[in-house]
Amino acid sequence: MVVFPIRRNCGNIIFSATMEDNMKIILKISQPKTVNYKVKGKTYTEAANFLISRPFSACYEANPSFKHKFDNAGNTNQITITAKPTITMPQWPGASKLKGDEKKHWAAMIKALAKHETKHHKNFEADVKQFKKA
Repeated sequence: MVVFPIRRNCGNIIFSATMEDNMKIILKISQPKTVNYKVKGKTYTEAANFLISRPFSACYEANPSFKHKFDNAGNTNQITITAKPTITMPQWPGASKLKGDEKKHWAAMIKALAKHETKHHKNFEADVKQFKKA
């Protein structure tokens, strides 16, 4: 039996800024959109080997963008942080044909990956809110 690995997430976001006390911060954070990539392989073992060969089995990306507004003195007085996150998940056509333990393990792996990537989004939201409070 091949065990599917859960690898570290690919989308770490770190940002910082020097903020004025009166700076207005606007957050526009969307819920993640799930996109899929095709897992290659005819058998469970081939699909597992395909996932193992990738840098990440699944991936959260916040896709942030920033807009600044300035006051008459040229200082930033407003920043808008917009994020349109994506969660990229594996999709294997052969999964629908699995039976027994293989089916159970595949479903558990997909569930664990989704939970893991959703946690990255929750962490991103918390970090952005903390940034706003700073």
